[in-house]
Amino acid sequence: VDHADGEDTKVLQSALVKLESKAKLLAGTLTAQIGKHRGQSVLKAMDPGLLDLPVIHPGPARSGGSITEPLRTGRYIDGVDHEFVTVNHGMTVGMTDAGKTYEAYYKVTEMLTRIDVVVFWNDPIKGMQSAGPVLAGVDWAAQDEREAKLMLKAIMAAIGARTNELGRLGYTKWTAEVYRKHKIPKLFVKFEEGAWLIESGTLVKI
Repeated sequence: VDHADGEDTKVLQSALVKLESKAKLLAGTLTAQIGKHRGQSVLKAMDPGLLDLPVIHPGPARSGGSITEPLRTGRYIDGVDHEFVTVNHGMTVGMTDAGKTYEAYYKVTEMLTRIDVVVFWNDPIKGMQSAGPVLAGVDWAAQDEREAKLMLKAIMAAIGARTNELGRLGYTKWTAEVYRKHKIPKLFVKFEEGAWLIESGTLVKI
């Protein structure tokens, strides 16, 4: 869709309800996204009823690959995979029951199929309730306050040791090559219920 001067994707998005009504389509059939070129949008039509149908999980996206490759963490209504690329730091926020923990399950489950990452799970509040589904796969799951603090202490020590070793080897940051050549994996730590972490001041240090 080409926009008139001064218009953008937001204008098209605001008109979707009227377009659906005019075309006698179910609510939620049309979506509008920013196009690849300036002044353009992409208008898509799909069956909103697809959300009511069960979807069989296709399995790991890149089993045996590197953590630097995208993780498949979901699927859009039009069947396109949602992919997530791990970065050094990240935060998932949302209201209660928004699906934050389930999103974490998808991320971690994908990570467990990669060869160059070690996964820690830290949740001193809900413990087994949150870690349960991935407990058998993660390398360390802290499920109470004492162990959570112990994990943090170990992480702080590991940060110094890892950065010193990477520097000695000539790297400014971890890359997939670090694992291929030196067998040093990436460390991923998932913090659930992170409010206590912020209050303790430890997050600032990390």
